[in-house]
Amino acid sequence: MSILHVNQIDGALHRYFDGKIDLADTQLGTPASEKVFLTRALAAFAIMQLGGTSADDAALAVTDGTGDNGIDALHYDRLTKTMYVVQAKWHSDGNGAFDRADMLKFTKGFDDLTTQDFARFNAKIQNKAAIIREGLHDDKARYVLVPIHTGTSEFALEVQQDLDDCLDKYNDTADPAATALLEVRVLKQADVHALVARGTQGDPIDLDVVLFQWGEAADPFSVYGQVAASDVATWWKDHYPQIVSQNIRMFLGADTEVNAGLHNTLLNDPKHFWHFNNGITVICREVSPKMVGGKSKESGYFNCYDVRIVNGAQTAGSIAAAYDKKKEAVEQARVQIRFIAVGNAQQASLGDEITKATNTQNRINPKDFVSLDPEQSRLRTEMMIEGIFYNYKSGDGAIRDQRTTDIEEATVALACASPELSHSTLAKREIGRLWEDTTKAPYKALFNPSVSGLKLWQAVKLLRIIEVAVAAKLSTVSGREEGFFIHGNRFIAHQVFQRLPTAIVSASAPLPATIAQDIVTLVEDIHSRLSMQANNLYPQAYLAQLFKNQQKLTAISKAMATS
Repeated sequence: MSILHVNQIDGALHRYFDGKIDLADTQLGTPASEKVFLTRALAAFAIMQLGGTSADDAALAVTDGTGDNGIDALHYDRLTKTMYVVQAKWHSDGNGAFDRADMLKFTKGFDDLTTQDFARFNAKIQNKAAIIREGLHDDKARYVLVPIHTGTSEFALEVQQDLDDCLDKYNDTADPAATALLEVRVLKQADVHALVARGTQGDPIDLDVVLFQWGEAADPFSVYGQVAASDVATWWKDHYPQIVSQNIRMFLGADTEVNAGLHNTLLNDPKHFWHFNNGITVICREVSPKMVGGKSKESGYFNCYDVRIVNGAQTAGSIAAAYDKKKEAVEQARVQIRFIAVGNAQQASLGDEITKATNTQNRINPKDFVSLDPEQSRLRTEMMIEGIFYNYKSGDGAIRDQRTTDIEEATVALACASPELSHSTLAKREIGRLWEDTTKAPYKALFNPSVSGLKLWQAVKLLRIIEVAVAAKLSTVSGREEGFFIHGNRFIAHQVFQRLPTAIVSASAPLPATIAQDIVTLVEDIHSRLSMQANNLYPQAYLAQLFKNQQKLTAISKAMATS
């Protein structure tokens, strides 16, 4: 790469962002103002490319300026629940990277962001406080640090170590079951130039594809078979988000209920991934067999032009996430895939129809299998006798009122009421695991003949009272203390259930008139003990990860019991 590439990046940034970047704090027309523009436009470009936003929205994400605390742009994508945090460095000569001071400022700024210490930031970031809180408080959110620069150098050892330390802190790497919340996407000159060359929506993506156990169909011409999961990870790394631009949903993150299951299979049982997964559908302008390997159906080689994943974005994204975590496992996996040649843009109607059809068929998730358990039907009957409606099938709806509950709320209530702390931890980390197998624990520990309809409804009522008490306390705190109520809500609920009289939890006694105030008192005491012990044992822990870590929560619970 060279100064010529930097010049081309310069030109592209002006085309995208002229008149859109706020330069009110600079003296327009000066070399200094031009450098500020290029730095801010580079940060906006990162948001536009990685977040799939328009240039106008990306420009609004820029926060660079005095008091930015190392953060030059910030964007939270509600659809994919992804927060992008950017620091940009413009090297006009094409040399250099980030020095250690840059990186430490960036990671410290992210630390201050996670603790919501907005006093350390300028007005541009403070004006985004509401959306930042939304992203930080969402249990399914993930976060991407994006150092972007126009240099060619790799990070120095110390700089890379500082970045790795930040990742270790937030990802709880000591817990093998923990899902990575924070990732890093470094974009240097070659990466930026490649994105510029592809354009905002990307030039057509052409792939050389190797299919195993393959077949073909006509009208339109299509090929199908198995592809190495590692190949999918490479496509994702090189072409996301453009490769899923036509998919109805972007990647929703590895921590969603379904995607977490995909992720776990890839890491722990990769050879069976093909058996468990529905696969990926890709539409192309053209599919052309390569004259390699003869007519063998064992493996086939194809040129696929202008490819777009229209169904299976969650599968592809989960593969890429797992590949980053455990490459050697994912290399053992294959995934079913089909490439359908739909012609050029003038023939786009077929591609649109395929996109719609493959994304609107009825889907089955782990919760649906619960409806087959006779215990659920029994509970519905018992509760209906009492005038309570219990919705446990997907088509029943999810109404929650004074006479209605549903399977998800019921599962959380029973998990928190259980004496096993691991059940409430799973309810927080991955509720689908509680429904994974209806023939054994943890499902059978929650739903079994000893649980009556009245006991279930009592647990739901108690959970609702606890949630009201937690919400009331949440409104009185800020910063890190908020996290104990937001991320620790299930842990707190578990603690409350364990302190309530057994007769109340089992529904052998009615709720007393003072129950709401009794629970408020319990929540206050539990929060005080929780905050003290968690800060004592794990003062640097990121709370979103802490409350999904069974080992650490067990240690905190024991410490609280003796304090």
